[in-house]
Amino acid sequence: MTMRMKVVLVILVVPLLLFSLNSEITEIITVMLSGDHSALADLSKGSLLLILLCTLLLMTIQNLFTIIPLILLISVNISLFGFTGGYIWSWIVSIAGAVVSFLLTRFWFQDFFGKFVDDKWEQKIDENGFWFVFIGRIMPFMPTSVVNIAAGISSVRFMKFFYATAIGNFIYFFFLSAISLGILSIPWENGIYLALALCTLIIYMLIRRRKKKSLLIESSSEYQTEDF
Repeated sequence: MTMRMKVVLVILVVPLLLFSLNSEITEIITVMLSGDHSALADLSKGSLLLILLCTLLLMTIQNLFTIIPLILLISVNISLFGFTGGYIWSWIVSIAGAVVSFLLTRFWFQDFFGKFVDDKWEQKIDENGFWFVFIGRIMPFMPTSVVNIAAGISSVRFMKFFYATAIGNFIYFFFLSAISLGILSIPWENGIYLALALCTLIIYMLIRRRKKKSLLIESSSEYQTEDF
């Protein structure tokens, strides 16, 4: 299974690398990173497929290395596709980029990155995988690549990583989208931290309540079996 996954990752990543070397693609990416709204407006009249692939490539790079400001990529997508389209597309490609980064770490670079993570931290991540990823997604100071790599070298199950990423980015990207559109203004730190903390608390309480119900049901069924 591991070797098969490695082959699949190569098949997915190599075309992206070759795609990025194309001169036309390089020009499109340069315009995107410039943040020039008039240039982006002209760019939006071009090939939709190329633009979508370029935004996917940029978000993948951001998830691998975190060298591109996330709010810049979201702003570019909103300029190209409007608020709703830009927000949803940013969310989708962020999940795709995170998945690529996670899988590359787990199946290709787990031993390499594992040298830099303390065993105690790795154990904590293993025990609280979903919450580690989720909180990492909604905290502005946590680099996305660090979350992906830390989850990849741990034993966190892929689906937990996927759900935590999808939920966390869906919440956090909404705030970043609103900021890039000017709905929320700077300074916004206190407000966004409070809102994200409340969202985290609500989701945590709902999941905890569900777990308690499951445990009560299991205990009740075991008691009835023993009584029988």
